[in-house]
Amino acid sequence: AQCALGTNYLAVCDESGREGAAAAEGIRSILRGERDRFGLEYTCHSPDEQRWFAMRVTRFSGEGCMRLVVCHENITQRKRNEALRREQGSLRGAVTAMEQVLGVVGHELRTPLAGLRAMSEFLLTDGARDTEEATQFLGAMNEEVVRMGDTVDQLLEAARLNSGRARWNWSEFPLRQVCEGAMDTVRQLVDKSRVTITCEVQPADAAMRGDPEAIRRLVLNLAGNSRKHTTDGEIRVAIHACADDEGDWVELRVSDTGTGIAPEIVARLGEPFALNSGIVGANHVSGTGLGLAICKGVAAAHGGAISIESASGRGTIMTVRLRADLGGPACGGGKSLVSNSTTTDSPPVVRQQAEVFA
Repeated sequence: AQCALGTNYLAVCDESGREGAAAAEGIRSILRGERDRFGLEYTCHSPDEQRWFAMRVTRFSGEGCMRLVVCHENITQRKRNEALRREQGSLRGAVTAMEQVLGVVGHELRTPLAGLRAMSEFLLTDGARDTEEATQFLGAMNEEVVRMGDTVDQLLEAARLNSGRARWNWSEFPLRQVCEGAMDTVRQLVDKSRVTITCEVQPADAAMRGDPEAIRRLVLNLAGNSRKHTTDGEIRVAIHACADDEGDWVELRVSDTGTGIAPEIVARLGEPFALNSGIVGANHVSGTGLGLAICKGVAAAHGGAISIESASGRGTIMTVRLRADLGGPACGGGKSLVSNSTTTDSPPVVRQQAEVFA
């Protein structure tokens, strides 16, 4: 190695990029008497590999001229071991998640499949096809097949969003047309004599840039969740276009006067399969949670977020804030920021702020 005696070490650090500047500042802080020790881990790239080093600076005690000792230790192997442990942890988490998904999907499909088997076996018996039960069974079988098909479609859609491989068809579209299209579907599923459904868009000609089919699914999923919990009362969808210093926005609010959601469930909304975690029995919660997980991915791709406010017996409000002026998806849909919000009230309302990365 070339002799470096007489070289200004601080000058060498200052000329060595950001990490070198941080090392120089650490040494100067000791020289100024602000600390006795300083440590820094940094990378060093060579043509063949990336290496890591730990720099330690210590001040000698005693009077007279201040002296420092600077030590550099090669910690490459330690860093590689740490990366390996993180990777192993990620793999264990992936295996656990897969087991959870398999458990829930197995439960979601096993029960209807058992019913389909029993009904089909009846229809195969002699003389069964001409009975009144045969017509009822055929209708029930069709409903179960459609429901299982919807579950599989949602599972595939959530997987595409989570992996960042979702396909987006970006364009500018009128919000009222998309919203009304989704609500027409929901209206067919409710008892109109007991549940009132309204849809309001302000201004009436409001438009946004995004994927119109994805936004329709978002409205349909949120309003569909409200329908499941509202047998009497009102489901209201309100869309408001606004702007601030960051750009143009659309706020979508779906509110209902239904049964509301228990606090322990609110805290887990938006996580696929998290409502039941594969547990069947008294702790099992109906539904896979895929619908809201898809909504999270759609909101993230449109530069937005979802907040949820609910209380048992007092209904639910779901608010989605979306960018209306994006030229393309903000992300693949796999990462999203969702806040589940509630407050302490009577009956209790849970307000939580959480970043959830799906």
